[in-house]
Amino acid sequence: MRALILLFIAIIYSGNVYSDVFSNDNFTLRAGFSFNLTEIRTDKFIDNHEIDDGEPEDETKTFGFGLVTSIGYRLGNWEFAFASDVLFGSIKDITFISGQDSIRGGGHFRLVSIGPQIKYFTPYSLFNRANFYVGFGPSWSLQTFVFRDATTTGTLSNKRRISFENYGGGLFMGLEEILPSKSQHPMFLEVGYSYMHSYRVSILDAENTADVVTLSQGDSNDFSAQYIIIRAGFTLF
Repeated sequence: MRALILLFIAIIYSGNVYSDVFSNDNFTLRAGFSFNLTEIRTDKFIDNHEIDDGEPEDETKTFGFGLVTSIGYRLGNWEFAFASDVLFGSIKDITFISGQDSIRGGGHFRLVSIGPQIKYFTPYSLFNRANFYVGFGPSWSLQTFVFRDATTTGTLSNKRRISFENYGGGLFMGLEEILPSKSQHPMFLEVGYSYMHSYRVSILDAENTADVVTLSQGDSNDFSAQYIIIRAGFTLF
């Protein structure tokens, strides 16, 4: 009986410790909007589809907007989070080549990027109203291009989507409003830089948007992108 009582006390004590460490006050959900400047690069090809090392890369720059979310666990000055960016933008002139097929033109893109982050809240503040923080983390992303008014050869057409799966990472720094409680929904503002490089490309049939079919898929290392992003939002809880 004494052993059972001691075991019960130990369970209650461990539960209190667990609740202190993993209390709701330590978890934070944030959401907001973003604006970005994105530079997209693909290798420059000559007519016989051989890479000409002497030619510059084909690149395009575009502005876009998006949505940001993150859920994090705060431990002292450190926060461990899982974050996502969903970005949208337009393209004016970009070229992709797949085997004997090619497509060049304008349209729009969307980017979904997810990954873990480590964030450090510094002891510095702006007029004691906002706390400075810095952070970084790796990412996995899927960037999809939909063309319109494009010049095509082979089987590619304006009804095709091209998707790149990428690995990358990013750095960021920002300010978060200092308030007595997160229930008051403190706001944040941050600036970040991210880079990604493709490892797989897929060509999709997008004629029926309700039933997108993968036509082909293969390895890819000739696509990269980087973007500077401004994120702004607030703490939900």
